[in-house]
Amino acid sequence: ACEAPGRGVPAQVQGAPRAPPGQRPRGDAHGDEDAAVPGGEEPAHEAAIGGPHDDESGVVGLEDAIERLDAAAKGSAARARPFPHTLLTGPPGTGKTMLARGVAARTGGRLVHRIGPAVARVADVAALLLNLRPNDVLFLDEIHAIPPAALELLYDAMQEGPVPFTLLAATTKEARLDEALISRFGLHVA
Repeated sequence: ACEAPGRGVPAQVQGAPRAPPGQRPRGDAHGDEDAAVPGGEEPAHEAAIGGPHDDESGVVGLEDAIERLDAAAKGSAARARPFPHTLLTGPPGTGKTMLARGVAARTGGRLVHRIGPAVARVADVAALLLNLRPNDVLFLDEIHAIPPAALELLYDAMQEGPVPFTLLAATTKEARLDEALISRFGLHVA
């Protein structure tokens, strides 16, 4: 595919909607949002992914996932590299969105959250990619609902996107994902 000059995005999607200069893209009717994840008392890159590990924290049963994600965050920071693209799998209600928020907080990146059905066109993916800032965390929940043609645009971006970013994808239906997509994730957390 032809690429837009200097962007790493196929030329056929150059006309994809973008936010006006100096403004962030807005959410849509599906409750999606672009939000900076605020840091707490300590710098965001020092925060733990799941917070305290007690019964009131909401992370019971996620200790292994939190440990793996925290170790990946520490390793990425030590190498001055972005957090690895990560596939989060599991049944509904098992904490995938909470983990994504924790990764964004831990890495100091802005969380850009979209739900798969709201990303139905190649132009939707292109707009997301073109509006990413360095070190953003793009969280695509229900990635299995994104059409294959739109997902293909992510393949190149995951290798050499317009800016360094982290893709966190969540699914309850891993079997519906193409092996080409799954192979691009550096970390798989079930």
